[in-house]
Amino acid sequence: MKEYGGYIQLDSSTGQEYYQGSQILALNSGRTALRFLIRAREIKNLLIPSFCCDTVREACEAEGISWEYYATGPDLHPILTDKEKPGQWLYLVNLYGILDDAKIRSIHKKYPQMIADYTHAFFQQPLPDVDTLYSCRKFFGVADGAYISLKQTEDDRASFIFSMYQSLPLDASHDRMHFLLGRYEGAASDFYEEYAENNEIFSREPIKQMSPLTHNLLRAVDYEMVCSRRSQNFHYLNERLAPFNRLTLPDIPGAYAYPFWPKETLPQGTDLRREMIRRKVYVPCLWPDVKENALEEEMAQNILPLPVDQRYVDGDMEEILRRLAEGWGKGM
Repeated sequence: MKEYGGYIQLDSSTGQEYYQGSQILALNSGRTALRFLIRAREIKNLLIPSFCCDTVREACEAEGISWEYYATGPDLHPILTDKEKPGQWLYLVNLYGILDDAKIRSIHKKYPQMIADYTHAFFQQPLPDVDTLYSCRKFFGVADGAYISLKQTEDDRASFIFSMYQSLPLDASHDRMHFLLGRYEGAASDFYEEYAENNEIFSREPIKQMSPLTHNLLRAVDYEMVCSRRSQNFHYLNERLAPFNRLTLPDIPGAYAYPFWPKETLPQGTDLRREMIRRKVYVPCLWPDVKENALEEEMAQNILPLPVDQRYVDGDMEEILRRLAEGWGKGM
């Protein structure tokens, strides 16, 4: 029975989400989105990057499928053989959004059974013949949420997949919002433990549709501003840091972060990540448990994802550069 009167809840947003349409499925997390696709496509074996977070492997374990690893090169591009094995699917992770459409198309020609992970590339449009995953938490102030863009080419499983999706329960996000609300009015460090606990929740969460609250928050985002600001901030850092960066980076529209891998050996005993965190520039180690090979372990430890998000303007980028130079002991 509908309620009338009483106290007023959060107002409903009248904007539009960035991804919508008949081919878009909205789920509660990137991890569960992958699990959904494994079921929907009846995947039995997945080729995944060893240079990646444990959640991909854990999703495979949860769905009872086998997996194999592929390596990542020093340019953050995948190192793949010429063609896929029979029955195997490729899980292509677009690290920092570095892979453009042309590169992804060339990979897809060799691996037609492919899922593209755009967790780091929210503003990169999906290719029409590739199932693509997007994460919302990496780009916006929400506690959860992910999208699947199903391939739009002829798909004899489409009706089955949509039936699967419609049968999923709705998620509820209100109990996960405290660290976001607190961060709005206070310091990130005051709510970091809650943030970390929220990340852990998704290792136990079943597959659900995106919550009404997260839908509502995403309808309130100014996507044009977010994309523009992230692009400008990325460009600002790249203009200054490119001579010092082992990675050669194109301008990335709506970038997730600026991956800085110092060319020069740091002074002995210098931990640049720790120095940046000490100076209140929070640069996480995205994949601390990578141990498949020495290069990937080095990349995991030494690539700093410098913040470029929509909270910041040119003056903030200049301050980040100043603190980086101070922590490194090098002028820029």
